[in-house]
Amino acid sequence: MRVLEAFGVIIARRGSGSESGSTLISGEETNGLGGLLRLYAALLRIPLSDLIEVRVALEATAIRATVAKASDAGFDKLDAIIDRMRDATTPERFLEADTAFHLMVAELSGNPALSLLMGELREAVAREMLRAFQRLDDFEPERQWLIGEHARVAEVIRSRDEEAAVQAISDHIRGFYGRVLQEDGPSSPPESPRERGAAQRRSRPRSSSSSR
Repeated sequence: MRVLEAFGVIIARRGSGSESGSTLISGEETNGLGGLLRLYAALLRIPLSDLIEVRVALEATAIRATVAKASDAGFDKLDAIIDRMRDATTPERFLEADTAFHLMVAELSGNPALSLLMGELREAVAREMLRAFQRLDDFEPERQWLIGEHARVAEVIRSRDEEAAVQAISDHIRGFYGRVLQEDGPSSPPESPRERGAAQRRSRPRSSSSSR
């Protein structure tokens, strides 16, 4: 509702009177650029947790359509962006490639409205994402983790496994925001299975040698 109100599609009545508390369809003509500016301003005032849930819903919708509609050429575009992520060693360049990947998923869905809304949502949180990257003591582990996650998302999209793709993108988004944009500061990405196994072997107590 907040997004539609920002566009001027609906009007939320406040105050007294018979229409107080109601939601009406706006009959006014709206300027396209003005609507975008109002949407962007509204997004900046919405709590990050709400934006995350909206983003998860939008990306899930986009990815379902992409799985169904995208061609091999579209899948190749996602792979090319992942290559850009591998080459991007600074937070600024990496964020640009990360954003390009998610916008490409929306574009491949064939729904212009999804592309528009996704772009505005990403723009609304881009500055905070960059700050979070810059606050990391070591950006490289997070960069490698995110490359792997995006590669996994691209892989399940290409396999046309709709539910696996939705689960992968939802886990990626919630995991990133919970890990990097948490209130008490960013934390390290989870260990890979190989790293976890090595750590467990190192921490396992050695058996004492038999007495002679």
